[in-house]
Amino acid sequence: MENVVIWGSGTGYCKLINLLRFYDRGGVFHIIGVTSNEDFYISIDGYPFIKKEMLKEINFNYIIVTMDDYQSALKEAEILFGSQIQEKMIVGKVLQHPRFNFDKYIKILKNIPTIISNDCFAGYLYHRLGLPFQSPTINMFWTPENYYKLLCNLKEYMEKPI
Repeated sequence: MENVVIWGSGTGYCKLINLLRFYDRGGVFHIIGVTSNEDFYISIDGYPFIKKEMLKEINFNYIIVTMDDYQSALKEAEILFGSQIQEKMIVGKVLQHPRFNFDKYIKILKNIPTIISNDCFAGYLYHRLGLPFQSPTINMFWTPENYYKLLCNLKEYMEKPI
């Protein structure tokens, strides 16, 4: 079972706490603590509070970010741990997807796919899943003819300079 730290104790946390408890008590993952900028806590909802500077001493697999501003949490975590921490950061809102499967999500997180799309679907999917955008066609619209031409010669087009 994966050990997770919850990052954030504000309104995003309040929206997700019941779902987080469900996954924790259901054995999907184990919440080892909560951290936030409010460092006066000892515990939150029965979970130990961990000051951010103490996270380096904690053995965790993932950080679930409950803050609405994921990017600021990511920047702060990168200052503490370096850029490799992004691989362990999970946007809390993904837990709300119907039929969400944590183990399958972790597999995706470990090997983020490149989505080739003829419209904004790739960007939409990356955003909904809280993944970094890794599509060369992000935010583009292709006519069916041009999209087919791209797909038939994908390697050639991807090797050309922008």
